[in-house]
Amino acid sequence: MSGATTIVDRAGPGCDHRSVDDQRSSGAELLAAVIAEPEDVERRLVYADWLLAQGDPQGELIHLCERKRALQRRDPRLQARIRQLEREHGRRIAGLIGEHAHHYQLDRGFVSTAEMSAIAFASHGEQMLREHPLGRLGLLKYTVREIERLVEAPALPELQGLQLRRGEPMPFTTLCESTPFDSLRNFEVWGWSAIGDPLDAFARWRAPRLRALTLYKVENADRIVAGLARNELVRLRSLCLGLPEAGEGMTAMFDDPAFSQLESLQLLRSRGRTGGLAELLERAELPALRELTIDDAYPVERLDRWRLRKLSLRGPIDARAFERLLASQPDLAQLEITEMAPVEINRSLALALELPSNHTLTYLFLPHEGADPRLLARAKQRFRR
Repeated sequence: MSGATTIVDRAGPGCDHRSVDDQRSSGAELLAAVIAEPEDVERRLVYADWLLAQGDPQGELIHLCERKRALQRRDPRLQARIRQLEREHGRRIAGLIGEHAHHYQLDRGFVSTAEMSAIAFASHGEQMLREHPLGRLGLLKYTVREIERLVEAPALPELQGLQLRRGEPMPFTTLCESTPFDSLRNFEVWGWSAIGDPLDAFARWRAPRLRALTLYKVENADRIVAGLARNELVRLRSLCLGLPEAGEGMTAMFDDPAFSQLESLQLLRSRGRTGGLAELLERAELPALRELTIDDAYPVERLDRWRLRKLSLRGPIDARAFERLLASQPDLAQLEITEMAPVEINRSLALALELPSNHTLTYLFLPHEGADPRLLARAKQRFRR
C-alpha cells in the first residue's frame, strides 16, 4: 500500500456521466486512499460521498461516525442510528473479513480489528487489507505451525497490529527473526508461554516501528522487557504489563533508551494478587509519561514527577490526597480512582465541584457506593463519566 491516491473534487453526483467501469475504478481509488491514510478524515468523507452516490449505506455510516467523533457531547440518537446501520449492513460491509473472521469490530465505518485463524489471514490477508484499514489481527489458540505460516504471509508486512492469545508454547525466535514481523507497530500477547529465554530474541528484534506493547500473564515478561531495554532500535510509546509478579529487576530497565519516549504506562495485577506493582515506578524517570494506570496502592506525592493528562489508580486515597493530586497535576484531564471510603468520596466530589469552570479535568470516576446522590448527580452533569 504505497503512495497516496489523488482525491477527486467533491462535486455533486449528478454531474457524473462516466461508465460503470469508470465509477468502479474511481471507488477503488478512493478506498485505496483511505487505506493508505486511515486517519485522514477528508479522504474518508470523499469516499463516503461516493458510496452515497451509489446508494450504499456504508457512506451514511462513515459520515455519522465522523460526526460522532467531532461532537463534544454524547448524542443518543446519533449513536442509535450508527448501531442500526452496523447491525443491518455490518456483515456485508465486512466483506471477506466477515466470511473468515471469528469476530470483527467496525470502527468509523470500516473493520478496525478482526480475530481469525493464521491460515485464513495467510490465504486472504492481501485482499482483506485492500478492503479495510485493518489495524489489528487477533489470533486465538494458535499453533507453532500456524505462526510459521503467518510469518510467510505476503500481507504480514502491511499489518500494523498483532494480538496473540492462549496458543501453544512459542519459540520467540520464530517471530523476532522474521523480517515481515519487523513492521509491526502494535504487539499484544495474552497468556503466552515461551520455549527458551526470550531476552536475547527481543534484544535483537529489528522493530523500529514498534510503538505499543502489551504483555498480560506472559511467562518471563520481565525478560522480554529486559531484552527490549537492550534493543537499540525500539522506542516504545505505550507499554501495558499485566504481571503475575512484580517482575524483579525490571525497575531500572525503565530508564533505558527504549522507554525514553514512553507516553502511556499501564501496570496491571493478575487476579488474586495484591501489591508489588508500585515498586516498578520507584526509580523510573520516564520524562515523556502522560498517561498512567497502576492497579495498586501508590503514594500520591510521588506522582508530581510527571505532568499527567490521564491517571487511573486503584487507591485507596483520602480527600486530602485527592486535593494534593489535583494541585500537582495542572494538565490532568481524566482521573479514575477505584477504591475510596464513602466519607472520602463525598469530600472529594465536593472538592472537584469547586474547581474553576475552565479546569482541564473533564472526566472523573470515583466509586458510587456511599456517595451522596446529590453530589453524584452534580458531578455527572459536570464531568463525563
